[in-house]
Amino acid sequence: MKYIILVFLTAIVGTAQTNHIAHYNIKYLFKTENSGAGARFTPFFDEAKKYEDEVKLVLIFNKEQAVFQMNEEHKNSENKRAFSFCGCDKPVFMNAINKTIKFYNEGSLPMGIPEDKYLLVNDLFLDWELHDEEKDINGFTTYKATRTRTDVQGNKILITAWYAPEFPYPYGPLNYGGLPGLIVQVQEGNKMFVLSKIEFDKNTVIPTEPTQGEVMTAEEYKKMEYETYLNMSKR
Repeated sequence: MKYIILVFLTAIVGTAQTNHIAHYNIKYLFKTENSGAGARFTPFFDEAKKYEDEVKLVLIFNKEQAVFQMNEEHKNSENKRAFSFCGCDKPVFMNAINKTIKFYNEGSLPMGIPEDKYLLVNDLFLDWELHDEEKDINGFTTYKATRTRTDVQGNKILITAWYAPEFPYPYGPLNYGGLPGLIVQVQEGNKMFVLSKIEFDKNTVIPTEPTQGEVMTAEEYKKMEYETYLNMSKR
């Protein structure tokens, strides 16, 4: 096991003529309760798990950049919780040259936070602990990597990823990236993203990454959102 600060290629040359598409599924790992305070959420969790296969997620990428987005074409009144619990409403843009991850905030009407007001920008390459452990996932040979983040309440949250060095792209689902290979599976808390297939050399356009909005990190935004919530609860 080795602990490193990952640095991908410092310079990436050339312009991709076509892009690749990685298809991901979401798996909900909710621990449902039949009694106690958490029991009231069980029907919602069960509903999300029932329709999780209808949530279609794609990562369009090349050597220089990528975008992760959710296809809401099949979203309806029955499966909407499976979509909303994913937290994938906003496209996530990754740039291997600038080493950034960008996405807009979702906003909150009750808290008076406008949607898309803030452009959240984080580092693509973070501290990961690489492990020697190997696992086959859907036919992909992957290796384990872990990191820990701290939430706004000071809780330590473990993130476990499995990446495939045979695909040397530092991207993954949602805002996970920065590993020496495409992320095939990643789990944080009760959500797991799993790669199902990759389509290479497709004539698919990657949208231009956003530049407008008040810039802050995702952590700064979550802190602001949490403080706003605390102030509202005191009223």
